Parts: sequence; structure tokens; C-alpha cells
Amino acid sequence: MAAVAKKVDPTPVLLMCVEGGFEDRNETVRAAMVTAAVQWLDSDAVQGQLTQLLALLEKHLKGDNASDQLRLGCVACLGSLAGHLPADDERVRAALAQLFTALLTVNDVRVQESMATVAPRLMASLDDKKLDQELKRFEELVYNGDNPLHKRRGAALAVAAAVKGKGVALLKNAAISQRITDALDDRKRSARRQGALLLVRALHLLLGRLLEPYVVSWASSLMHCFSDPTREVRDAADECTRTLMAQLSPHGVKLTLPKLLEALVKEDSWRAKKAAVDMLSAMAFLAPRQLSECLPSLVPCLLDTLADAHPGVAGAAADALKRIAAVARAPDLQPLLPALLDALQQPDKTASALQGLMSTRLSQTLDAAALALLLPVLQRALADRSAETRKTAAQALAAVAGLTEARDLQAYLERLWTPLSGCLQDPAPEVRYASARSLRAMCACLGEAECRSILEWLKNKLCAEGVPVDRAGAAQGLAEMMAAVGPDKLITLVPSVVSAAGNANLPWTVRDGYLQLLVYMPAAFGATFADYLDASLAPILRGLADENECVRESAMLAAQRIIVLFADKAVQLLLPALEKGLVDSDNWRIRAASVQLLGDLLFRLAGVSGRGTTEAADEADTATPELSLEKLSDSLGPQRRDRIMAGLFIARQDLAPHVRSSAGHTWKSLVANTARVLRELLPALFPVLLEMLAADKERQELAERTLDELQRRLGDRVLPELLPLAEKALGHPKTKRAALAALTHALSTSKEYALALADRLLPPITTALADPDVEVRAAAALCLDPLQRAVGPRVAEECAHKLLALLAVKPDDECALDGLRQLLSGRAKVMLPSLLPALTTSPVRANALLVLAEVCKDALQRHLARLAPALVDAVRAKPDDVALCAQVLVLACGDEPRSGSQELLRVARPEAVTLLAAFLQRARPLDDIASELLPPLVHLLANEQQQAQEGAWEAIKALLAALSPPQLPPLATTLRHSLRNARAPLPGLCLLKRGVGCLLPALREALMNGDAEAREAAAAALGEAVRLSSPEALRPDVLNLTAADQSAQGRHRPRQERETAGSSSAQGTHRPASATRVARRRAVQRTQVQHRRRHQAHRAMGSKGRH
Repeated sequence: MAAVAKKVDPTPVLLMCVEGGFEDRNETVRAAMVTAAVQWLDSDAVQGQLTQLLALLEKHLKGDNASDQLRLGCVACLGSLAGHLPADDERVRAALAQLFTALLTVNDVRVQESMATVAPRLMASLDDKKLDQELKRFEELVYNGDNPLHKRRGAALAVAAAVKGKGVALLKNAAISQRITDALDDRKRSARRQGALLLVRALHLLLGRLLEPYVVSWASSLMHCFSDPTREVRDAADECTRTLMAQLSPHGVKLTLPKLLEALVKEDSWRAKKAAVDMLSAMAFLAPRQLSECLPSLVPCLLDTLADAHPGVAGAAADALKRIAAVARAPDLQPLLPALLDALQQPDKTASALQGLMSTRLSQTLDAAALALLLPVLQRALADRSAETRKTAAQALAAVAGLTEARDLQAYLERLWTPLSGCLQDPAPEVRYASARSLRAMCACLGEAECRSILEWLKNKLCAEGVPVDRAGAAQGLAEMMAAVGPDKLITLVPSVVSAAGNANLPWTVRDGYLQLLVYMPAAFGATFADYLDASLAPILRGLADENECVRESAMLAAQRIIVLFADKAVQLLLPALEKGLVDSDNWRIRAASVQLLGDLLFRLAGVSGRGTTEAADEADTATPELSLEKLSDSLGPQRRDRIMAGLFIARQDLAPHVRSSAGHTWKSLVANTARVLRELLPALFPVLLEMLAADKERQELAERTLDELQRRLGDRVLPELLPLAEKALGHPKTKRAALAALTHALSTSKEYALALADRLLPPITTALADPDVEVRAAAALCLDPLQRAVGPRVAEECAHKLLALLAVKPDDECALDGLRQLLSGRAKVMLPSLLPALTTSPVRANALLVLAEVCKDALQRHLARLAPALVDAVRAKPDDVALCAQVLVLACGDEPRSGSQELLRVARPEAVTLLAAFLQRARPLDDIASELLPPLVHLLANEQQQAQEGAWEAIKALLAALSPPQLPPLATTLRHSLRNARAPLPGLCLLKRGVGCLLPALREALMNGDAEAREAAAAALGEAVRLSSPEALRPDVLNLTAADQSAQGRHRPRQERETAGSSSAQGTHRPASATRVARRRAVQRTQVQHRRRHQAHRAMGSKGRH
């Protein structure tokens, strides 16, 4: 009404109040009418009608029939109107006097307070003397207990109005504050204490925060008044405190609250504690902002006080909590307030209060009083021993944080964080999840800056050593808080996380912590994280192969979480890496992780529950195995599905038991008929097996195990199924060897089919035997083994003949030769009877014979009679192959060169002698047959054909060069007899540039180091050789002959030897032409010097040489 009346004519409105409102039968209505009228008249809307309104009020005041209620209302209105008049106006002083009288008369508190609000404007009309008189009069009324309460209250309001009108300094100047302090401390007269409380309330009602400095000094005295023996004093203290607290500023709260809390802790008297509790409970009437600042400190103190030994103190604390509950304005929590109060007072009822809270739908903002009662219950529940209670409390805290203002929640953050950090490290995953979600809600409410200390704690805990659960909880809480900050945080967060998680130089705890962060970030950020999946996969895949088990488990969890949340995108990003890790990895842990993750992804795409991994374990199967494969085909495409299923089947045969078990379970969950599916998968399976057969030994073994399993599953039908694929693979250079290995394994298990398909397999195998790749040739030779066991040696012989035919076209084809070598290896003895005729038939292929000799040299020795003529034919056809043929003969003879040399000597052809010379250059040992070979070789020197002469000469030279020096002297006698029977001239010793050079090394050694008989024979043989030679042939050997002559004519030699040597030397030295005599003389001189030196050396060794 006051607000509306300001816009209308004031006279009718005031007339309505005076004639009806001030005399209403209801006391509340009367007080409201007076208050509204005073507020209206106090505004500027009545400035133009002051005279009319004053006259109207004076008329009703002077009326004889005016009731007391009417008079009081008119006086209050008159005082309000007088405030618009000048201070020196007599009507102002009159109105003030009437107002004072009304204050002392009226019995309604609200009317008195309304009157008191207009009185300060009229105080300017009082001079100092009159003011002192009035103050004295009113203070006496206040402190006098004989006066009625309303009169004392009115007098207190009059004093307060005077202080407000004259200024707050009047409290000190007029000693009002000092008298109040003295009255509060007066323990003897309760009326004075009551009066002081009435006066403090009235002063604070009108002065408000201007009185706070005094209130702080009176706080201790006010607290004691709560425990006053007199009831009137306690009631006055309660009423006074309510008024004080309702207008206390934040600064006043900061000044007052510590004193009250200190008194509650340090006071020994239960009355003092009760008084402190009573004053604290009065803070429930603070303004909302001040209330939110004090309740976080107030309520915990009250909760501690509930356990006080004195029932009075505990009861006061309970009453204080109820008073706080009474001012709670949250509509959603009103039905729960009794349960919350019971939970605060009785901890065993916490669980029931939580259940009630969780069953209540909170939708409106919670005020400070509601939080003060609710959060201590949640704080206690977070530290409960029951995991279910902790989880429920964390869930409730998340809901509450979303409905709270930041400034209200900030005060409880530190207290809540202590139990909440323990829940983050709880062994139960659901408790950690609920705690992380509550942290997210708190961070969203408070902001990142206010939660910086929590974030730092989480980051430190993320990389700290300890149980993995601690790092997991820290990672989950940190992920949720970062998600609360916003998606933009990912721009800086993901690079740092990826870098730390994938850095092998960091401690494993750091890598594990950041991988745990990647476990929870996808769920925390949701679809926003999809853009960062590509960058996150690299450290996850590296973590799967980490040497630390905790790191591997964290990487596995991260990959599983990506599969669960981003299955469609994981197909594009994660599936290629899983396919590669399934087959190509050398680390069994990577293979195991790949199988498990691939199973999770396939289960997700196929709609089956599979095993108890990821969230799919709790869902019912939505497809049979047949439908599952169809769904996989729709999701991945037929080719990719077959490739993945092929890799999964290979993993079932893995060498690691864990990989086999996991792959087997996945396979059984997706495949109902293994044999039928395998036949469909063969086109995709076979290329993978080929790659594995071409890899290292471990993968080859895995491929062989897979082929065995295929044979077991498909039986003998596997070879017809594999043969087309193998033939196709044989056409590609990169897959030839692997295809041959696969055929080898398949043929070894399917003898019946190997026999049936032999004719079809021989051409590609023969072609592979001449392949440029040595590994392909070796694989082709191995592939013949099962065919040979099934069919017989015919297959190997056919291949050999085809290779020989190829060599006939290309004799120098090294690949065909090596293929032949691979073919004959291990089969030579069996194939030799049928192969040797083909090899020794003209035209003879020496390179093929060499291959045969290399692989079956022991068996060839029995066929030297056939082999030697063939080799001679080969030399005759192609003289450049003499070394090759000699090597064949050496390999065939082995350690018995006698048989080879004898067979060559039987062949009466010059090429045989040439081959014999090359043979003697390579064959060892020759010491046993040297004496046998020299006579026929010397005889061959007399052959009519020069090729034979040259061959015999080279053979003698090679034979003697193969012997050691001690083995040469005994041969002098043999040479002497062989040369003595020859006719002069001997053609072989008359060859230019050759002469007797082939004999000189042996004869010289015999002359130098042989015994007497050997020296004599050597000297005689030397003479015979010179006799049988020609001057032209001897010219290159003049120096050597002279040296031998000097050696034979030494002084220590027997006379017969010297004469023999002299005659031989004479025969040789008179034949050269005169042109060489000077050179010979000089050479002889040099030889004599050398001879003297040797002679001195022999003398030093003893007399053995002389005798």
C-alpha cells in the first residue's frame, strides 16, 4: 500500500488509515497500517500537502472519541510528517514530544520500531541541554526493572533515535556505551543487564553496522547473558543477538566468529559453552552472504559440540542446528532436513540420509544453510568403511556441486578434498569413478583457478611410485577435471600426454600414469576426443610392448576404452595396427594384446558379448555366429573380414600359450563351423602363410603349425584347395619360396594326393630349380622330397634330365647348375646309376659333372673307368675346361689319386696327358704314387705328339712340386733308371723354354741334401738328362745346371760322385754356343761364392754331411 500510495493523492489515503486502519480489530493489521503510513508519509510525495495532512492528524488527536490505537497511529504519522518541516518549527518539537510519549505508551513492538525510524529526523530540534535531560530520563526508564517491558523497550528506542539523530559519536560523548558495558557486567542486578540488552538491540536496529565496533567489544558480555540465571535476561539476549546477527557485515562476522569459537573450545564452564553455542546459533539469522561465509566454520564446531558431555551444551548445539535448518530455503531439501539433522547427530543414520537424498530429485539452487547441513553428512559418508556408502556420497556430491554457487562451495573445498582424495585411490573402480565425477562437478562450479592445488596434487600422484590404483584414481580425477575446464583444454593437454606416455627415457611410473590418463580421457571428453585419437594411438601401441607389466596393462585398458567409445573410428585407426601386430610382431606380448583388442573390436562390431572384457560383457548377445560373420562382412568388407579372420586362425597356433588361448576363445565366439569358414578363408589365409614361410624361423614354425591345423581340419582336401593358390604364387618372384615351402608341408601330409598330383607339380618345381634366387632353388629341392617318397626316384630323375637339357642349351647357366646341385644333394647315390650315363655321353658337360662330383664324390670313385674317358673327351671338345675336369677327377678320387692317374694313363690320348698334368696339380697326397708315375711320365716325354710331350713335362713338374723336399732325394734313382733307358734326343726334354727344368728341382735337392746313393743317382740322372736334351732347350737352364755341377763337385763329396758330376757337367757345358760363355763364367763365379757359404754351414753342423 505504501508503494501505491506514493502515486495518488495522499489525503484520502491518510483518511482511510486514520478512520479504519489504525483501529482495526486485528493487531497485526493495525501494526502493518501504521508502518505503511509512516513509510508513505516519510517520502517526498507529501511535500505539497503538509498543512492539510497535519490538520487532519491534529483533528483526530484532539477528538474526544479517539481511541488509544488511533492516537498512537496519528502520533507516528505526525512524527513522520514533522520530518518535512524546518527544525526550528514548533510543530516539530511538539511532534517529537508526542512521539516520545507514544513510544513509551504503545505495546506493539513493530509500531514502536516504526515510530523510532522517524524520530531521528526530529532530533535536530533539541538543544544539548534538552538532549541530555531526555537521554537521562530514557536511560533511567530502560535500566529500571520496575517499568513494564514495552515502556523500557520504547525508552531504548528513544535513546537509539537520539544517537542516530545526533550522530554515533554521542555514544562515547554521552558515555552511553560505557554505561551499557557496566550494565552488562553487573552480575547483581538483572534488570540492568536486561536494560542494557534492550538498549543494544535498539541501537543496532537503528544504527546497523555503525554499531559493530562496539558489538565486538560487547560480544563476550553478550555471550554470558545467554547463560544468565534470569529468564528475562536470557530472552533479551536471544532477541538482541538475533537482531545483531541479521545486520552483521562480513567484517563483523570475521571479528565476532573467532571469539565465539575460541570461547566454545577454551571455556571450561558448560554455561559458557552453552552461551557460545547460543550466540553461534543466532548467526543463522545473518544475511545470506554473511551466513554463507560463517556456516563452513560454524557447523563443524556445532557438530563437535554435539558430543559434549553436558546435555545442556549438546542440546544447545542440536537446537542451533535446527535453527540453521529452519533458515534453509532450498525447497527440494525441505523434506530431507529432519533426516539430515538425525544423520548429523547420529552417524549411524548417514546411510539412510544418503538414500533419501539419492531418491530426491534436486533441481533448484541450494543455499548456504542447506549446504551447511548437507555437506558435513557427505563428508562423513566419503570416509565411511562401506564402499557402497562412499560411492553414493560421491554421486550425491556431484549432484550437489552442480546446484551450488561457487562462493558457497569454495568454503568447503578443503574439507571435502581430504576424504575425496581417499576415494580417488579406492580399490573399487565404481568408487573412483563416482569420486572423479564429483571432482568434475566441483571444478565446473569453482573454475580451474580455484582448483589449482587439487590439480597439482593429481599431477604429482599421477607419476608417483606406489600401487597402480593410486595412479589410476589420479588419472581419472585429472581427466574429469580437465573435461570440466572445457574441450579447448585438449589442444595443450593431448600433446603433453602423448609425449610423456611414449617417451621410453622417462621412468615407467610416468609412462604408466599418462597412459592411465589416456584410459579415462576418451570417456571424460566424449565425442570431442575423437579428433585426437590418431595422435593418442602411437603411445598406446608402444605401451603394449613395454617391458613393464603395469604399463602394458594401462595401454591395454586405453585401447579397450577407445574400442568401446569409438568403435567406428577405431576400425580406421586401430584395426590396421592390430592386424599388423597379430602376425608380424616378434613380441608375443604385442600379439597377445592385438588378439585381445581385436576380439573386443570384433565383438563390438558383430554384436556379441564374447568374453568379459570391456562393457560388452554385460550385454546380451544380439547375433548368432553365422550372423556375426555377416555383420563383420557388412562393417569391414568381405576381403578385410577374411584377412582378419585368417590372422585370428593363425594366432590360434601361436607358440605363446596366452595368445593361443585368447585367439581360440575369440574364434569360437564368432565361428560355428570351422571347416566351412576355413575353406572360405583359404584365399586370404594362404598369402599370409606365404609371407610367414618366407620370414624367420619362428614364423616359419608358426606357418607350419597352421598348415598342420588346416590338414587336421580339412583332411586330404587341403592339397587340392591349396594347389591353385600355390601355382599362382609360384608365378610371383616374391612368393615362390614360400609357396614351395607350403607345398612341401602339404605334400608331406597328403601322400595320396601327392601321388595323384605329381605330374602337375613337376613342371613348376623343375622351373623353380633353375630360378635365379638360391633360396627358391633350395625350397624346390626340398619340395621334391615328399614327392619322391610318394612316387619314387622317378620324379627326381625327370627333374635332373630336364635340368641337363637346359644346360645343353645354356651350358654356363649357374642357376641351373645350382639347381642340379640342390637336386642331387642327398639323392646322388640313388640317382647316380641313371644319371651318370647321361652325363658321360657326348657332348660331355663338365660343369654338370662337377656338380655331381661335389655332392656324391664317394660314389663316383667306383665309376672312374667311365668317368675318366668322358673327362678326356670333354677336354678334347673344350680345352679350356681342363681345370674343371681335373677338379671333377680330384673330387671323384678323394684321398686316393692313384686310381684317377692310372685311369688317365690308360687312355692313350694326348688330352689325357694334359688332364693328368692338371690333375696332379690339384690332387693330394702324391708321395705314395710319385715313384710309380715317374717312369710312365718320362716315357711319355718320348711321345710323337707335342701335346703329349708338353703334358708329360707339366705332369712331371706338378708331381715333383707337390712333394716336400725330404721326399725328393729318393726319386733320383727312379729318374736315373727312367732316363738311362731313353733314346737321345728325348723330345720332351728338347722343348724350347722347358728343357730339363721339370727335373732340376728334384735332382738339385738330391745333390744338396740327399745321402751318398741319392747324390750319385742324382748326378747320373742329371748327366742323362743333359745327354737327352738339346743345346737350345738347355740354354735357359745353364745357370741351374752349373749350380748343380758345383754342388756335386764339392770337396766333401766322394770322388766317384765328383767324377760323375764332372762328366755330366762337361757334356752339358761344351754344348752351348760361344756367345754365352762370358755370362756363364760370371754366373759360375757367383755360384762358387754361394757354394763356399753353404760348405761352411755344413761343416758347422758336423761331420755327418761329410761321411
